[in-house]
Amino acid sequence: MADDVDACFRQHEAMSQGLARMLAVQQVRHERQVTINERLTAALERQGVTHAHIETLVACMRSAGENSRAASRPRQAVSVG
Repeated sequence: MADDVDACFRQHEAMSQGLARMLAVQQVRHERQVTINERLTAALERQGVTHAHIETLVACMRSAGENSRAASRPRQAVSVG
């Protein structure tokens, strides 16, 4: 009986140590991701890029594209009289 308890305890200790190692690795990964996120946020702020700016630029590009397509269409001759 004591051997069963000792074996169970050793198994529990091994699992606990494994979980502690996994948690430590996960914490390191989390800290790295926080650093990456902070650097990306700072870079975007320096560039002044926001979603609204991008939407505005896309709308302007679409408008310019429509204008150039309209200008490149051949004009139909108009008959007078």
